[in-house]
Amino acid sequence: MNGLVYLTWNYLRRRPGPSALLAACLGIALLLPAVTHVLTSGFEDALRERSDATPLVLGAAGPPLDLTLAGLYFSRDGLEPLTTGLARRIGAREDLLAVPLDLEFTTRGRALVGTVPEYFEERGIVARTGHLPFVAGEVVLGAALARELELGVDDHLFSDPPDHLDLSRPSALKLRVCGVLHPTRSADDRAAFVTLETCWVLHGLAHGHDDVTTGTVDPSLILGQSDEEVRMSNAFIPYNEITPQNRATFHLHTDPDVLPLSCVLVFPRTAKAATLLKAETNIERMYGPVQVADTRAELDELLDLVLGLRRLLDGVALVLLGATAALGALVLGLSMKLRTAELRTLDRLGSSARTVALLQGLQIAFIAAVALACAGLVLGALLVLDPDLTLLL
Repeated sequence: MNGLVYLTWNYLRRRPGPSALLAACLGIALLLPAVTHVLTSGFEDALRERSDATPLVLGAAGPPLDLTLAGLYFSRDGLEPLTTGLARRIGAREDLLAVPLDLEFTTRGRALVGTVPEYFEERGIVARTGHLPFVAGEVVLGAALARELELGVDDHLFSDPPDHLDLSRPSALKLRVCGVLHPTRSADDRAAFVTLETCWVLHGLAHGHDDVTTGTVDPSLILGQSDEEVRMSNAFIPYNEITPQNRATFHLHTDPDVLPLSCVLVFPRTAKAATLLKAETNIERMYGPVQVADTRAELDELLDLVLGLRRLLDGVALVLLGATAALGALVLGLSMKLRTAELRTLDRLGSSARTVALLQGLQIAFIAAVALACAGLVLGALLVLDPDLTLLL
């Protein structure tokens, strides 16, 4: 037996090309279904955990899946705004908690989420360093975002301008990092969070500036003045940073009930409260042209699509495995033809047909072992890295 192992090893070592090709094809055929199952299982678990933590999302009428992804993963595509007044009406009910979100803005290309302290309470999120945002101008970073941007407490970053070419829109706002969140292995790790008041400043619905009636403003910036109003030049620029010194000067320029929101996360205290809210919004339209998305139902539809793709890839892997088996049979048949002289020598030395079969079996076993080892290493690395497919949402 040792002699057969020696012969097989030296044959594969001297002719590595066909054997390596066969091992690579076999490894890919074995690895493909394993990788798809690992990735989709992690994706499914993450989606279900996120939807279970946030059962309902309320937003403007439209595709419910878009609304679900907005509420759970801070996607901004295709969302019509709500109003703060609507969120206040729903939040006044004792049988549920309404948590408003403003998802209109970004910072360094990442979601800049305007919300209230109850968001962190419901998610069980606490600050690892610093504290949560309490006042306008403060921002707390998710763990992954803070690591990516290399920022910490008391550092600063700017919001992304909504439109570089629209001079009527507010300029970027300088934000002070007040804290970094504990890792949660969710979308919260990749987002930045501010107060709703900060978002209203970014919308241009609130701003702060010097008091034009105190005489400290350059008179050349005053275009006109009456008992009721003062008209200022466009050169009179509001503050682009909220500090303890100027915070008191920031004020709203609209009705608080019409301030915009992107959606409202709803945490019902009972199953009855959830059912009633869905009936009131989706059937009776008690709250106007809005809808309530059942996050579990919507994500189950998305998972059905993902699992369908997994079954398709499993079929492709089966076909690939069959093609690899055919290729292997061809390679082994050709190799035995090339080894005719070697096999003739073994026959003359008295080797039996069983010995020749063992020689072929060992060659197959070596190739299969290499393929399994490589596939196992790749799969192990994948499990260690644990890639998050929810980044694609």
